[in-house]
Amino acid sequence: MPWFIWRGWWIGSIWVFRVIIVVIIVWIVVRAAFSRDIREQRVTPEEILRQRYARGEIDTEEYQHRLEVLQHPNK
Repeated sequence: MPWFIWRGWWIGSIWVFRVIIVVIIVWIVVRAAFSRDIREQRVTPEEILRQRYARGEIDTEEYQHRLEVLQHPNK
């Protein structure tokens, strides 16, 4: 087999390797950005309780009791 056939195969494989590396880097960056958005959108139990209190679904006494339970669950 002539040497230039092997050389052509090697150059082609280098390009494939580079494309794979770029795809992996892009995948990592997109996944990191997406997971950060999910973490920022999490709502804490205290926030849900505040929202329910603000909407009038629970009264002040129930709000304070549930907040105490959330802050000190082992009491």
